[in-house]
Amino acid sequence: MKLKMNDQAIARLKKYLADPDLYLLLIFDMSGCQCGMNGTPTIKLTRDKLLTDQTVEQDYFRVIINKNDIVFFEQEMTLKDLGHGFQLTSPAGILNPIIPNRHFEQGLLARTK
Repeated sequence: MKLKMNDQAIARLKKYLADPDLYLLLIFDMSGCQCGMNGTPTIKLTRDKLLTDQTVEQDYFRVIINKNDIVFFEQEMTLKDLGHGFQLTSPAGILNPIIPNRHFEQGLLARTK
């Protein structure tokens, strides 16, 4: 799995990922959903890398994904900075049209090890 980023996304994420202990986490967010198939592919920040996490190929940052979420993502994706948030796309289309900046401003996602 590979995640590309445009120059603007790299520049913006550098301020969020300045701490070398942080990971950018690809996650299928099912918050508030009743069914395991309903959710949104998104990104969050975390310090916690679980045994079930796999590394995502990325040139600038440490990116991980839980093996259970892989099915909801594409093998090649692009993260674009839109100014007011990010957009996650793949050759097949848009995976998430807008990932709000608040995903990073709210703090880190704590995960159970």
